[in-house]
Amino acid sequence: MGNIFKTQITFNCEAIVIRCVECIGKGWVYVHELKENLTSLETSVGQLRGIKNDMMRRISNAERKGKKCSDEVQFWFSRVDNKIDESNMLLKNRQHQIAKLCIGGCCSTNCYSSYKFAKKVDKRLKEVKDLVKQQKEFKEIAIVALPEPKVAVPVGTTVGLKSKLDSINSYLLDKDVGIVGIFGEGKVGKTTLLMEANNNICDETNSFELVILVNVSRQSMHESIQNHIGQKIGYSGEEWTSKSLYDKAVDILNVLKKKKFVLLLDNIFEAIDLTELGIPQKRLNMDYKVVFTTNSKRICSQMGAQKIVEVEPLGFEDSWGLFLNRIGEDILNANPEIHDLAKKLVRECCGIPIILIKWAKEMASKSTTQDWIDALKSSKTPLIDLEGIIDSKIAIEKDDDKWTTTLGGKVAATNVFGSPITDKTVRELPQYAGRRRITSKDRAVVAFAREAEDGKDVKAREYVNWLKMKYKDEHSTIGLFYNATGCTLNFSVYKDWHGYFNEGLYPKSVENGQWGVFVHMHEDSIVDRGGSSGAIVYSGENAFGDECDWMLAWDNPSVVNQAHTKVFTEAREKNHFHNCWLIIYDLLSKSGRQRRDTWGGCLSDISVEDTNGPFLTATLSLSLESAN
Repeated sequence: MGNIFKTQITFNCEAIVIRCVECIGKGWVYVHELKENLTSLETSVGQLRGIKNDMMRRISNAERKGKKCSDEVQFWFSRVDNKIDESNMLLKNRQHQIAKLCIGGCCSTNCYSSYKFAKKVDKRLKEVKDLVKQQKEFKEIAIVALPEPKVAVPVGTTVGLKSKLDSINSYLLDKDVGIVGIFGEGKVGKTTLLMEANNNICDETNSFELVILVNVSRQSMHESIQNHIGQKIGYSGEEWTSKSLYDKAVDILNVLKKKKFVLLLDNIFEAIDLTELGIPQKRLNMDYKVVFTTNSKRICSQMGAQKIVEVEPLGFEDSWGLFLNRIGEDILNANPEIHDLAKKLVRECCGIPIILIKWAKEMASKSTTQDWIDALKSSKTPLIDLEGIIDSKIAIEKDDDKWTTTLGGKVAATNVFGSPITDKTVRELPQYAGRRRITSKDRAVVAFAREAEDGKDVKAREYVNWLKMKYKDEHSTIGLFYNATGCTLNFSVYKDWHGYFNEGLYPKSVENGQWGVFVHMHEDSIVDRGGSSGAIVYSGENAFGDECDWMLAWDNPSVVNQAHTKVFTEAREKNHFHNCWLIIYDLLSKSGRQRRDTWGGCLSDISVEDTNGPFLTATLSLSLESAN
């Protein structure tokens, strides 16, 4: 028995020694550090997973700002996912592999198997640690995401524009044409035509690599165009937008000169030097095209357009077809009288698509003859009789984009109404007879008492109604104000928060005793509440003869109904309003539908009226009690 036991012990010891020699020969150190490496691997994988999740959150935030994950980081993510999966497979075998170890972890019952496993663990641990280290070296995890080079945009129904669109498409393919101008009155379909051209370029096979569509802003026009182009070609962020116009032009030029592109500019209101924007001039006809819309044929010429396309109001047949398409024929066929009234209503829309569509929507549920008679009456363009000289013909001078009319052989603005009340006017009144000196207070008192003299207030309101018909749009704002300050009010400055002023649609000066009218156009927007929100300032003198400013402000958002329109007014020292628009906008947002303000001998009163779209009425005068 003793010999047997001794032989067994000798055999077991020899086997252990042989295994240990095998482990030493094949990488004893891997097996010896297996337990420690498995613990480190588990910890490092958890750390790597946490880093990955943090980076994904940062990238998600960056994507909301228009950026995207860089290719370098994207590749890192794929490696992380792969190494985490491989590490988890090793960790699943942890207990089974540890059970094979013997002699305090220095050896294994299966040395070769443990050696291979331990070597994998060691390799995976180094790879995971390298990935943790690598993420610290990234300069940026998200980069500016370039928009799609060609993007189609939603376009409404187009009527009567096919031939114009065909011409534009042919010009884009003509190697002798580089610049195309599209002009016409407001709301006749210029923007729709431009968007259709954009979509045709995007849909059809052509050599253009890039299409840039810009809705031109009236504030900082050059800068807004450059910033939009910059976003399209990969330049954005505060660092780039804060560059000078020249430096931006250099950046834009060096990108665009390498591409075949089409630049589409909507609503140009003055000529632009394309070179200053950074638009390359070489090969302008061959590889680069510029197409723009404007209200003025003169601007087309100034921009150097080789081809000019005029967009005119629709003829009756096209107008009638558009109206029928929107309203349906059931209502009209049910009653011959309504059918005839509908045709008359369509003629009153003057071929303006947006007006036709709005009337069609409004009348779609009207089934009685009286409803249509009332609609026809409200659509009639009123006759404006200025001193018996002007009838229903109000001339719109397209080239100057101004409302003008001929009065006694002279050009006069139609947005000012009434004869000025001057010293001579005041002296002709019995109570001022023999007065040696007429003061601003005297002129203001007389003007205040004569705001309706000779029907000038009626004429001003008729003009407002005429404007409502032309700009049939409940989100644009028409302002009507009366000057009873005793002095001439001169335009000082305006502010656009939402929407815009067109040059010529506000009076440059309003004499004492006159009514002034302005139009502030609304602007559609897909990024904010849109509508018409702005302010206008006129300068004059207060009751003490000091220079001062009267400010009128309004907020007519397109996302809510007219009942939410707000107004605000103040009178302050000259140039007070030029640098405090944020404060004014805050005061406006907290205001209501009427406001009265007195300051330094000045008085301003403003309110909102709702009649087929809001318009504000205001009286600017002196606080006569302060002047006594």
